[in-house]
Amino acid sequence: AASNLIQQEEQCGNVLGVSIYRNDPNVSHILFVDDTLIFCQPTRDLVQCIRVILLLLEAASGLRMNMSKSILVFSKNTLHHVRMELPACLGMPIVLKHDKYLGLPAVFGASKQAMFDGIKDQI
Repeated sequence: AASNLIQQEEQCGNVLGVSIYRNDPNVSHILFVDDTLIFCQPTRDLVQCIRVILLLLEAASGLRMNMSKSILVFSKNTLHHVRMELPACLGMPIVLKHDKYLGLPAVFGASKQAMFDGIKDQI
């Protein structure tokens, strides 16, 4: 359900995701058994889009998301006022330093390619 909702938003022109390698398609989300990582540029419109997706998932599943266990991670290039504005849209805290999450790098630096090389080699 989550993948379908995210793909529908992408088809409507909401560009979720980040490109790992130049000219490669965007990675918009990664699904785990009980976790989901969603990638997007830090704009109010895209964060509102994610908020709607989360509300639809709650309605469809009958489950409530635990926002206290959810986090936002921004790149170091994200402007300060954006970092202060967007968490309120989702009701999630910001994590300033989060090295890894489920074995994946949690923060995207300048070289996404170098960061994902090890993961790509394991696939």
